[in-house]
Amino acid sequence: MAALRSMARSGLGVGLLPHYLCANMLASGELVRILPGWQAAPSRIYAIMPARRGEPLALRRFLEVAASELPALLA
Repeated sequence: MAALRSMARSGLGVGLLPHYLCANMLASGELVRILPGWQAAPSRIYAIMPARRGEPLALRRFLEVAASELPALLA
């Protein structure tokens, strides 16, 4: 993603980037949004792990926080 952002910034093409990776460059004018009325379809993120009982509490808490916080960060 960083390479795509760098290429778009250098004028080498158009890139579809997550907002969190380009927000500062959009604000400073380094990048320009060319289709302001269009937005990519939301992506899904999956946590895949072996099916077993008693996963560590830290893992369970991480997944709970990720499920609640990531959607806003990736929007």
